[in-house]
Amino acid sequence: KMGDPEAFILSKLAEQEGKHGFEVLFAVERSSRLWGTDHKGSDWDVHFVYRHPLRRYCAVNRPNQIVKQDYGPRGDSKDKASELDVQLVGMEVSYFAGLMATSDPTIFDVVSSTIVYKHHPVLDEIRKSASRYFDWKQLACHYCSWGSRHLHLISLKSPKAKIRKKEAKMFAFTLRGLLSCEWLVEKKGANLHELPLRVDSLIAQRIKDPKDKKTAEKLIERLRSGMTGPFDGSETERQHKQHLYDLCTAIATRVRGGVVSEKVGKPYSPENRITDKIEPLEGPRSPSCYEYVVL
Repeated sequence: KMGDPEAFILSKLAEQEGKHGFEVLFAVERSSRLWGTDHKGSDWDVHFVYRHPLRRYCAVNRPNQIVKQDYGPRGDSKDKASELDVQLVGMEVSYFAGLMATSDPTIFDVVSSTIVYKHHPVLDEIRKSASRYFDWKQLACHYCSWGSRHLHLISLKSPKAKIRKKEAKMFAFTLRGLLSCEWLVEKKGANLHELPLRVDSLIAQRIKDPKDKKTAEKLIERLRSGMTGPFDGSETERQHKQHLYDLCTAIATRVRGGVVSEKVGKPYSPENRITDKIEPLEGPRSPSCYEYVVL
């Protein structure tokens, strides 16, 4: 396989430019490599923004707004066996701007990414002025809902196979969502560009109890070693999973109960929220397990 991921990615971006006739403005990494949960076998999830020549915008037919291309195992190239596992997702610049205007969380990840394959000055401007372009309350609600949703899926007594297959990842998604929400509300939107994207950084900043912090750090070590799937039946694994579950439940209770409803201005209401109870993983029900997860 090609040994230099950045060179491979840049070469494929150049191919897309030649194929579609647009100019790539900037390209960044997203997903596990950005969040610090990647391992040796992780793929590359690259998002880029492009613009067409001016004449294309004067045409009757609207130019393409989305371009997607897979390489390696997910691709359809005859050379896929020798390619890196890379997914390219491109957005036309006006489409990208429209999503940014709605405070789309995926776009926030893109403009905040610290792994940049191709740079453009506009990226620096957006980052510096992130608090102007993104509604921090909307982002906070998204992260709270996203983290709570994954916690709910973990709590199911009979989860689907695809959920079990990435059980450890689900815990990381839960922690990232809930801790990001808490950070945003505490800062009240100030210095939005400083929101930690790496899960280990959020853990270091937000989790104060030494035992809880060690439990969360052990999860990150597990993911980086490539163990993204279910916990086995050993006593050590069972205890680690239970500690993670209790930690996530406690954070969810704190974030939703005392933070989101009071400061973000979107209180819980049975009439307008879909809810589901968190069930204990095993053993007697603890008081925290009576809390609700907002989906």
